[in-house]
Amino acid sequence: MTRVAKYAAQSLLRSSGYSAEKITGMSRIFDIIAWDRDRILGLVIRSSKSKGVTGFTSLVSDLSGIGQNRLFPGDIELWILISREWRRYRVLPGGAMLCPGGFA
Repeated sequence: MTRVAKYAAQSLLRSSGYSAEKITGMSRIFDIIAWDRDRILGLVIRSSKSKGVTGFTSLVSDLSGIGQNRLFPGDIELWILISREWRRYRVLPGGAMLCPGGFA
């Protein structure tokens, strides 16, 4: 299911005006890197039948550390596909917050 979620996220990003490339390899941090004229996104994509962001606390902690140390030049987001609905979280140095619908 996560594989399908990655392709769905990439398609959603492209239809929203972003260029998006899926990242492969065992040592990758992000699943997708996306950009437009104003913004760069590092995205981690997960799918779940029931758990939201609380089911990924160690992942959020790792991503927060990347943001805190400014190791990525753009915004970091965690997208979780739950029952065919996306929940998008922006990862900040102190944790993750739910993003409003659409792209800003």
